[in-house]
Amino acid sequence: MWGNVMDNRKKKVNRITAGVLFLIALAGCNPFTSLWFLLGGPEESVGKEFVFQSTREDHEVRIAVICDHGAYQLPSELADIDRLICRKFSEIMAEGFKKNKKVHLRVMTDSKVSAYQRKNREWATEINKMGKDLGVDYIIYFEISHIQLIQPQVVPAMIQGQAAIQTTVYTIDSREDSTNFLYDKNLKDYDITYPDSLKEVENRGTISKLRQEFVEKIALGLSYKFTGASPENHIGNH
Repeated sequence: MWGNVMDNRKKKVNRITAGVLFLIALAGCNPFTSLWFLLGGPEESVGKEFVFQSTREDHEVRIAVICDHGAYQLPSELADIDRLICRKFSEIMAEGFKKNKKVHLRVMTDSKVSAYQRKNREWATEINKMGKDLGVDYIIYFEISHIQLIQPQVVPAMIQGQAAIQTTVYTIDSREDSTNFLYDKNLKDYDITYPDSLKEVENRGTISKLRQEFVEKIALGLSYKFTGASPENHIGNH
């Protein structure tokens, strides 16, 4: 009798599961990815390229973020976009790790990092010294190799954001006599086109609005390298 009850329960569970998968399929979703998400699968497992390690008892990890463009000259309408991306990325990272029980992330403020760079012009060749002076465990370095918003030689004026960004994570050696970082890791290149199609410039407000959206889109996509992306967001150029 007990065996019959268990069989009936299993049949009921199977029918419910089949029904859920059927509804998901009708919605146009991948049933296996969606089921993994519904069952509470870890969001951070999707798309993560780097995992922070803490040696402190309180699990604190300290990072500094740099966004640079090297020899590449930024377009005039995006003159300060490197700082804006850096700032937005730092905000997203701080917020994204709030509920993480394994890592208590502490992000160095953009103003402190910028002040250090202004005071120490050779910072790019002394990454480990910079990390030690700032008291961080990692330096995340973004380099913009290409970025544009207004499409050149198009009449009437059209806008569509395009960017190519490289990411390197430096693990700082905090020992007093150390002169070089422990190791560096190059993550996958990040390429983005936003929005998907060209948009006509109606006025200066159009450029300003899209510029802000573009910054947020880039910062969010870069954050996925460290926080992972949820299945429903892990699409396109993220």
